[in-house]
Amino acid sequence: MQAIQPAPAVVPKAAANLVLVRDSAAGPEVLMLKRHGLSDVLGEAHVFPGGKVDAGDISDPVLALLEESPDVLRQRLGEAACDERTAAAMFVAAIREAVEESSILVALNADAAQVEAGLARLRAGTPFVQMLEDLRIPLAPSQLVPWSRWITPNSPQMQR
Repeated sequence: MQAIQPAPAVVPKAAANLVLVRDSAAGPEVLMLKRHGLSDVLGEAHVFPGGKVDAGDISDPVLALLEESPDVLRQRLGEAACDERTAAAMFVAAIREAVEESSILVALNADAAQVEAGLARLRAGTPFVQMLEDLRIPLAPSQLVPWSRWITPNSPQMQR
């Protein structure tokens, strides 16, 4: 009889989702997106905007455009083992993913023209960090409230 080998450990990747909630006359509204049916992972599922931290999310130029310091963001995140840059990158990733997936930008004092110009540049292929730098749009992580941390279980489908 052959011994069953345990699956190799998978190191979790830093990622973030943004749960956007607003009041309306009918009560609270929550933004969810429906994934494309042909997606390799969770096709047709309703999800919150979000995804993995990109290299640009932790870059000095984008960190310079945050209204709060990486140290403050680390404290707000409440993850003792998380360093300042990674904590800040998770806030940035949540904001970046929301704008990429839903065209909602969590920014500080950005007017409608700036946001529209930024969205147009993103649609044209300009990287998020470059768009922020070019338009000098400061991000507003103070508008985000860390809620919980989940780690995806080790499964073959989620290892992509």
